[in-house]
Parts: sequence; structure tokens; C-alpha cells
Amino acid sequence: MTIRVLDPTSETRGADRNPATRPASLDGAIVGSISNGKEGTVGFFSHLDRLLRERFDVAEVVHRTKANYSAPAEQDIIDEARNWLQSLDQWFPMPALWSISIGSLPSANQGF
Repeated sequence: MTIRVLDPTSETRGADRNPATRPASLDGAIVGSISNGKEGTVGFFSHLDRLLRERFDVAEVVHRTKANYSAPAEQDIIDEARNWLQSLDQWFPMPALWSISIGSLPSANQGF
């Protein structure tokens, strides 16, 4: 009997990427997050919101939840997140993206 082991990794190599430049401070910043909506995430993001405001003096925390945890984010969430990226340019030189993406957000996967 033969046992065949499959390698699940991709045969193509992705582009090398450098980490996003980190800002010196988040004072007055707006931080966005996208949740996959799984059980337990409400408490996590509530705690994250509190920590960001108390420890880092973040001005606002914008939180959105996907309708289906196993599917990509809805187009309106993606469009809104792209606007977050555009407004970040006034705070930090791109490509700094200070949002946690729990789930999938096409072309914006530079989380912290």
C-alpha cells in the first residue's frame, strides 16, 4: 500500500513585502476594524476599543462586522475601509494601515 502526502503550499512565490511604517503615536487617530462576527468577537472588539481609547488616546474607533464569517466582506464595508485608507494619509504616510482585518478584505491586508 502506498501513502501519498500532499503539500498544501502554493507553488508560486508571492511578492516580497516590507512591513508598514508605524506611526510614533495614535493620539487623535481614527482606527478601523472589521470583525468576522464569530462568537466571542463582540467582547474582544469592545475591549480593543476601550484599550485604544484609554492607552493610545485614539479619537474614534470605527467597527464593522461582516454578515458571513466565511465569506469576504460586503462591498459597502470594503468601500468604507478604502475610505479609511485615504483618510489615513493625513495622519501617517502610506502604507500605514492601522486596522485589524479579521476575515478577508481584498487588497488591504496590511494589518498591524
